[in-house]
Amino acid sequence: MEKAEVTKTLLCFMVKSLCCKYEDVVAMVPLPAINSSVIKEWYGNVLQVHVKVGKPGAA
Repeated sequence: MEKAEVTKTLLCFMVKSLCCKYEDVVAMVPLPAINSSVIKEWYGNVLQVHVKVGKPGAA
């Protein structure tokens, strides 16, 4: 069994349309701690999947 850590942070990613009122939370990642490298890693993953489904994004 893996060592379990208590998560106190939830990193969420939201996409919003530039031309209409569409917005949606596309990822919620529970983390024990957060820093810039974690945000960069998860942002890259979310953007890659978003582009793969045919929705290119703008930061």
